[in-house]
Amino acid sequence: MTTHWSVAVLALVVGGCTVHDSTSSRPPEPSRSGPTTEAASSPKGAETRRGRRLVKSSHKNRGPARRRASASDAGPQCAGLPAWSSERAAAEREVVALINAHRAEGARCGGRRFGPVPALSAEPRLTCAARGHSREMARSGFFDHHDLQGRSPSDRIEATGYRAMATGENISAGQATARDVVAGWMSSPGHCANIMSPNFREVGVGHHPSSDAFGHYWTQKFGRR
Repeated sequence: MTTHWSVAVLALVVGGCTVHDSTSSRPPEPSRSGPTTEAASSPKGAETRRGRRLVKSSHKNRGPARRRASASDAGPQCAGLPAWSSERAAAEREVVALINAHRAEGARCGGRRFGPVPALSAEPRLTCAARGHSREMARSGFFDHHDLQGRSPSDRIEATGYRAMATGENISAGQATARDVVAGWMSSPGHCANIMSPNFREVGVGHHPSSDAFGHYWTQKFGRR
């Protein structure tokens, strides 16, 4: 049986750089969507909307390594969010480790080659923004870069107090493990370019389970101050 996973990407770079956008509303039947990618120049991060991207990963589900939980394992305490489980926080840390491994090696994103770039640092405010968006998608049954209040990725980052010169976002639904979601993002040129971009210095990851057919929602927030 073939499994389809929804993935969407947004690279929003503030300060006159290029904006790459492929936004997505989660469809009832994901297999009906096709990829859309648009690019535009913007002095203040203009955003385009309404596209869909589906990817399928060949990796088997493998959960993050288990270890004894401690009080600090849940990561940052985020205003307005409930306490995070140590298991979800461990998966988020594994995503950061995996993308930094790709950054250390370099990667080809579609037709574009990225050489090795410095590792991204996990940043608590970006993590809180990512967790909040994954939680809202999982609980409210939507899949989009813009939330139900109409806020953009940069709006949600700014609300945490993070003052950015550049921001980006990847979202995904359906992958049960950190390894699978990173594999899906790396196989998509737009998502891969976000992960490999030398413009970003920091990252936050949010993972939240859901009771719908997708089962898991993921958000990556990228930033540079």
